Amino acid sequence: MFKHCCGAALLTAAMAAIPPVSAQPVAPGANVEELLALLIDGSPALAATVAERRAAAARADAADSLPDPTFRFLADEVDREGNAEFRYSLEQDFPLWGKRGLRKGAAAAEAAAARAREDGTASTLAAEAKIAFAQSYLAHGARRLVSAQRHEAASQAVLAATRYARGLGSAADGLRAEAERARLESELHRLDAETRALRARLNGLLGRAADAPLAEPARLVAMPPPERLASLELRSRLLRDSPTLRAAAAEQVAAEQERRLAERDWYPDVSVMLGGIDRRDNGPPALMAGIGVRLPIQLGLRRASERAATERLAAAARLTNLARNAEAELDEALAALAAARAVEATVRDSLLPQAEAAYRLALLAFERGRAADIDAVLDTSRRLLEARLEALKAEVEQRRQLARIERLVGGDLWVA
Repeated sequence: MFKHCCGAALLTAAMAAIPPVSAQPVAPGANVEELLALLIDGSPALAATVAERRAAAARADAADSLPDPTFRFLADEVDREGNAEFRYSLEQDFPLWGKRGLRKGAAAAEAAAARAREDGTASTLAAEAKIAFAQSYLAHGARRLVSAQRHEAASQAVLAATRYARGLGSAADGLRAEAERARLESELHRLDAETRALRARLNGLLGRAADAPLAEPARLVAMPPPERLASLELRSRLLRDSPTLRAAAAEQVAAEQERRLAERDWYPDVSVMLGGIDRRDNGPPALMAGIGVRLPIQLGLRRASERAATERLAAAARLTNLARNAEAELDEALAALAAARAVEATVRDSLLPQAEAAYRLALLAFERGRAADIDAVLDTSRRLLEARLEALKAEVEQRRQLARIERLVGGDLWVA
């Protein structure tokens, strides 16, 4: 007994001393949340808009700064003996008539537009990732269904061969079942290619190598509660939070500020000068001051600036049309979402149970010899597969339309 206990203790100690085998890294992408986290960290397109937003914010910070002063040095009355008078001055230009404020307002509006464009890019990329994820879920789910149906077709071929050996049916039954199995095998190859293409697309969005590993989608994102999908609530959120509308509104403000600035550019600015005179041995030093006025006489330059600002304002004044287009797209997505929800309910509650019952009855009749051939079994099995795929497609279509809606309103519908 003592020896047995000691041996068990030594075995336990030896096993504890063995270093644990390092777990294999788990590929990301089993759910949408993991993909969105990777998107924020790795998307080149999103990184570019972040840099543009930061650049616009930096320009806005310095938009109302005064221009650099000018330092002047002048040697005057230089003769052959080296006598001279030296003048030093510092000149500073001062824009008047509220030009600095207009520049600041235009730059701030450009920064707001850049931030809205960043949000729009993030929303668009997130929607593309969600849609690609849902399509990948569909492809993997369809592959499982088709693979199961292929096994059923192989079993039906065996059953047909058994019946033929017992003198029931014909050799054509087995051939038709084998042809169905081959058709499903071909469909599996197509679905494999589709899953690889979707993996490459997702990796491209995430800024990763096309063949980087991604986990098989485990679940679809949950649908938000019905109150979050109310049309009036979504319209209000669209007009308030849509990145496209926010960017257009900010661009319109910037264009208006620039137009006003182009008008003020006809007004002269002033330049103030302070300096000193060093007469060396020819007299005492002295101070000097002056003021200058910039003359706006380059008429062609200012008229061109005014025309450019006016045209930009006309281009930016498209907010109403953008809002109408966005509302129309929102209505379209809501209608498609409602249709997909109704299709899924109909298929799961009615069509799918009927298809399953029809297949079981046809298979039972064929097994017991009451059916002359296998055609009814193959036909009902195809209809059952179609019903299952239809339910899966309707489920995925709801997520695709949800992603469209979230792109339009600029955020997750689970967030108020």
